Amino acid sequence: MSKGEERLRLSKTGAHVDIRITEKLVKGTRHQINTWNQSPVRVRTLAPTGKLALFIE
Repeated sequence: MSKGEERLRLSKTGAHVDIRITEKLVKGTRHQINTWNQSPVRVRTLAPTGKLALFIE
C-alpha cells in the first residue's frame, strides 16, 4: 500500500495498476438532546451498507 493512501498499487516493469476498495454508506439522521437548552437537534449520520465498491485505475 502507498504511504498515506488507502490504495493498493500493483507494479511490474514500469507499469502500475491502482486498486481502491470502498464501502457504500447511507446518509441518515438521528435526534440528540442539546445540553444547553435541552432542545432536540438533528445530527447527520453515515451508516455502512455492507456493499463494497472496487475501483481500478
